[in-house]
Amino acid sequence: MTKLATHVKTYLLNNPKLFFLLFFVITFLARLCFRSSLLELDEAEQVIWAQQLLSGYPNQPPLYSWLQYLLFQLLGVNLISLALLKYSLLLGCVYCYYLICKFYCSDKLLALSATAAWSLISSISLDLLKDNTHSILALLTACITWYWFITNTKSPINWYLRLGIIIGFGLLSKFNYLLFLTLFLISVTLQKEYRLKLLNRRVFFTILLVIITALPYGKWLIHNYHVGLHAVYKLAPEQKTLFDGFINLLSASLFFIVPVLTISYLFFPLPFKIKRSAANDLLLHYHILYFPVIVFIVLSAGVHDFETRWLIPILFLIPLVFFSYLKPNASLAIYSKRFILFCLFVQFIFLLILSYRSYFGHNKRQSIPIVEIAKTYKTNAQKIDFLVSDSHWLLGNMKLQFKNAQSYLINQGITIPSGASLLLWEGQTMPYWAEQLIKQAKPTNIHWIRNKKTDRIVAGQALINFNVPDKQIT
Repeated sequence: MTKLATHVKTYLLNNPKLFFLLFFVITFLARLCFRSSLLELDEAEQVIWAQQLLSGYPNQPPLYSWLQYLLFQLLGVNLISLALLKYSLLLGCVYCYYLICKFYCSDKLLALSATAAWSLISSISLDLLKDNTHSILALLTACITWYWFITNTKSPINWYLRLGIIIGFGLLSKFNYLLFLTLFLISVTLQKEYRLKLLNRRVFFTILLVIITALPYGKWLIHNYHVGLHAVYKLAPEQKTLFDGFINLLSASLFFIVPVLTISYLFFPLPFKIKRSAANDLLLHYHILYFPVIVFIVLSAGVHDFETRWLIPILFLIPLVFFSYLKPNASLAIYSKRFILFCLFVQFIFLLILSYRSYFGHNKRQSIPIVEIAKTYKTNAQKIDFLVSDSHWLLGNMKLQFKNAQSYLINQGITIPSGASLLLWEGQTMPYWAEQLIKQAKPTNIHWIRNKKTDRIVAGQALINFNVPDKQIT
């Protein structure tokens, strides 16, 4: 048994593609089989938005929702479609990052160790697995942008054309890709070899492809900025100041950087070897410039709050700042295997935490019994034509229970068609929009949902029926 385990471990280390594929299978199955079938907030939002192919969607650029729309068309609106897209993109992130690590590290084991070090960055190894969607796509496009820029190609025109498409997709992934791109381009201009690439006249093909790729969303955003940029209010909450934004950025940066570099240093007591090359200088200058550039952007934009997860597509290369400068010796194999096993153990613990949290955590999953509510209506053979709510989480989860029902996210002026409509809301009081709809129709059932442990009201529902022309919320 020991020999078999040793052979398997050696085989996986020598065949990293299979190792990454195994990672995909485990995380994909863990989401389907070992976590609650109820959706996280980001997943529920995709159930709402990605059922239509639109030029733009609220809060974030549309590329992720476009991809999710395609999977919904192929596999249906279900948890499998959601998980397949998310963990396929995550697999792409890990593999592309590994290719970058191979480029920078002088030994294959160091490259694998640098890749495994992502598990020590909880924003990546925990938060991305938990509920993030657009952040994964932003990370993938940032990885591809960096890898494509530092590698050479036999066809220069092909290099510039593809770079334009990559950057265009990055702009369509998540808004914080712009922070990465800004910092990256500033760093590139400091390196003569890479600066010449930007000064080449072929770069106009890159710019043209960026414009063409992002044009549909750009036109939509100009005319619908109040919808597309609706989440901007999160950047400047009234109770916080500009100084709070700076402190949040500083603490987020330390939380992102310090654990992974400290633990890596403890596992690898190896000498450093300073390597001078354009790629290494780019990596070093990028991280030296990171804090002053991002601080300048944060202060200039009036950002009062900053989340650690926003750094994912910006500081994803931080393990390479350590591993790319290590000088291999005879002890490297032992150090690397210990470190990789430790990282796998940490990742396994995070998977257990996610599984435990989805069933026993103190959140609204336990407070609002989505499945039980749906079963009540299904058992009574109650037809539900429309689902109406102001909560993405409630609406997305209910949509999976009533796949044939149309979903409506409440906003002022929305028109509710005639038919049986299930109204859902969170909180201890009935919202204004629900009151207005109930006044205009004869409700067949109004029910308050209580937390079973505290007996406090946490949500409400009402089944109403319009048998008259379509009603509008005013």
